[in-house]
Amino acid sequence: MKHLARIAPIAILSSALLLSACGGGGGGGGSPTLPPIATPGSIQFETTAATVAEGGSATTVTFNVTRTGGSDGAVNVTIDRTGTATAGADYTISGTTVSFAAGDAATKTLTVTLADDSVVEPAETLTLTLSAPTGGATIGANAA
Repeated sequence: MKHLARIAPIAILSSALLLSACGGGGGGGGSPTLPPIATPGSIQFETTAATVAEGGSATTVTFNVTRTGGSDGAVNVTIDRTGTATAGADYTISGTTVSFAAGDAATKTLTVTLADDSVVEPAETLTLTLSAPTGGATIGANAA
C-alpha cells in the first residue's frame, strides 16, 4: 500500500508539469488575456434632411457625416445618390466616398452645390444614402 500512495502524488505532479509545458502554468491560475475587440463604430448623417429652393444663384448645402461608437481602424462609406435631380445639371457633390482614418472620429463634411438655372421646372429631389461601409463599420441613420 505504501507503494500506491507514492504513485498518486507522482501522477498529480506529472500532470502539473504537463500543464506547465503547454503554457498553462506560471500565470497564477488567472484567465488568459484576450486582445480587445475592435470597435470601428457606425457612420451616419448628422442631419437627415434639408429643403432648399432655387433663388437666383447657386446654393450650397452641407451634410455632416459622423462616426460614433468607436474609431478602430480605417473605414469608408459610399454616398449613393437617387432622386429626380440630375448630377451635373442640377447639382454637384464634393465626393462619393467619405473616409475616416484609424482613430479618426472627426466630423466629415459633404457639400452639395445646387445649380440655379432659368428653367422653370417642378420640384426635384436628391436623396443621399450611405452604403457599403468598410473596415467593419456599420451604417447609422441612413438617408439625407
